[in-house]
Amino acid sequence: MNLLRVAWRDLLALLRDKQALVWMGLMPFAFCALFGMTSQENNNNPQAQIEVLNADGEFLANEFYESLKGKGLKINHYTPENPPHPDSWRILELEAGFTHKILSGEKVRLKISDWGLTNEYDLTARLQVYRSVLKLLGQLLLAEHLQPESIQADDPQKAIGSLERASQLKPILNLDVSEAGFPQIPRGFRHVVPGMMVMFVMFNTLIYGGIIVTLDRTLGRLQRLCTTPIRPWEILGGHFVGSCLIGGVQALVFILAGSFLFKISWGDNPIALAAVLVAFMACCASISMLIGAFAQKEVHVLGVVPIIGTILPAFGGCWWPQEIVPDSLQWLIYTVPTGWALDGILRISTFGRGLVDILPHVGVLLLMGLPFFLIGTWRIRRGMV
Repeated sequence: MNLLRVAWRDLLALLRDKQALVWMGLMPFAFCALFGMTSQENNNNPQAQIEVLNADGEFLANEFYESLKGKGLKINHYTPENPPHPDSWRILELEAGFTHKILSGEKVRLKISDWGLTNEYDLTARLQVYRSVLKLLGQLLLAEHLQPESIQADDPQKAIGSLERASQLKPILNLDVSEAGFPQIPRGFRHVVPGMMVMFVMFNTLIYGGIIVTLDRTLGRLQRLCTTPIRPWEILGGHFVGSCLIGGVQALVFILAGSFLFKISWGDNPIALAAVLVAFMACCASISMLIGAFAQKEVHVLGVVPIIGTILPAFGGCWWPQEIVPDSLQWLIYTVPTGWALDGILRISTFGRGLVDILPHVGVLLLMGLPFFLIGTWRIRRGMV
């Protein structure tokens, strides 16, 4: 019971601070609105886009062009007389004689010019090109099977007729492709709000949790509390729980704002979401205990926390989607608690994962916080004697 009194006192001290209310209540909305609007996708203008330069213009080239059209890919058609801009992101060239070479059995090369990027839009464009190549080859093989020697360069009309008959056959196998999890991938507010929540929970827990412990230790409050019936472990546990409550209030602000203001989904597993958040709050509270155990003045906390609260969220992917980080740097995300917390939250909110799926995240977060908690409480305990 005494532990809860100490924790409640820490939370009340925060709620009486008007500056804290600004940082916990107003700044999150400003950050989410700013970063969310700048990274919001435009659904009317898909970024997966390819410019097709059709220098052939014959029926196989036109058939190949039509087969490129699909979900999530915008295609612009160009001719040698009206070529695409040289600085276009992706250009697919169908060379002159494309149809004649295929009918003659000659090798045909497709030239794709891009910027060498590997994001999801470039992969979508290339995948659609590969799919169209396989589809055209399949139609040619089927047409030749139905009517041998029909695919000949000297009789294009016969080839056209054979291909039309092949295209009218019912497929033996239908492949139904759908997205795993929820249809929305974490982009725009769906990524920004969880990312900002992780950043602000850490930032404010470290700032205010660390300041409260520092002031209690340097002003002699801890020594005075030791003269009361409150036991030392209740004092330390109360400060720890109080820091967790600070993070909990901040997380609640983001959850409510995300649900009602920014209209994002937190998934269908509130227990799993709560488990990740509680583990992350415990980790942040442990770090705040360590900071408060060594800081000699409030200004020391204010000097250290902004550095930690900037570097760890950046490494954890709170500022940008994990998918745009190069493969060689992906491992950095899992070296910091912010990366594990955000990954767990997005697995729940985006891919519909449950409690069992994010248990590794909970375990890693608790293990990350344990050394900070042990060293911090040991240091504070020494000063209480």
